[in-house]
Amino acid sequence: FSFGYMSSLNAQINTFVQKRDQTIFESVSENGYVSFNRTVYTLPENIFRELGHAFDLHSPFGMKLKDITEIGGRKNKHYRFTQMYNGLPVYSGYYVIHELEDGPMAGNGKIYNPSSVRSTIILNEAEALEHALRYIGAEKYFWEDSTREAKAKNKQNDPGATYYPKATMEYLPSKDLTSIELCYTFDIYSFEETKSGKYFINAADGKVLKFLPANHVCSAGSFTSNFNGVRTVYTYDNGDEFELEDDCYDSVYGVYGENNELD
Repeated sequence: FSFGYMSSLNAQINTFVQKRDQTIFESVSENGYVSFNRTVYTLPENIFRELGHAFDLHSPFGMKLKDITEIGGRKNKHYRFTQMYNGLPVYSGYYVIHELEDGPMAGNGKIYNPSSVRSTIILNEAEALEHALRYIGAEKYFWEDSTREAKAKNKQNDPGATYYPKATMEYLPSKDLTSIELCYTFDIYSFEETKSGKYFINAADGKVLKFLPANHVCSAGSFTSNFNGVRTVYTYDNGDEFELEDDCYDSVYGVYGENNELD
């Protein structure tokens, strides 16, 4: 089956920075950090529903609340949103609204506003997976191993659990950020560790547009802080950008028997 859609929008990332809505924002920085006016009384969870225009968000683009965190027992809360297009997530599009105990709300993140959207679907899920597996070319996958499959069922307490890849749909921004492309995404695990991870498969032609490795590649570095001297930070390369980590040491360990039958 196939259907297609392309729309002309504006260019690229955090475009609201260039046309700050002074009725909403007290300040806006080039990297997308904002401080809200104290006269803004909108609840954080409703920010994009009520004030989306101030972020240059127009339907069918939107933001979906993903989670709320409260740090350090204080009343500061952080509302993380995922960018959506026609109800599907846009990879790496996000925004965090900070509800601060001692000040006005603030926010930071990365909102895409591409000049084109490519939503054509020509391949079905099975065809897209076939393209992915042909590209990977691994000798053996987890779902082909009875021990791995048994472990998956046991860990999830679900007799139907499996490592066999199940597709989700997601939009992937182009490298120049001028467009987003509809993709099938698969989490694929093989016994060749470097080939395991998340694959983005173009829904129109089956090309592999992106690969996010499953193995955790974490690095340590140091910097001189303003108040606490030299500090060490840890970053994780997720295949697209670096994310901060608490440390580079896993807190979960797998233990296997000599025949690789237990963990």
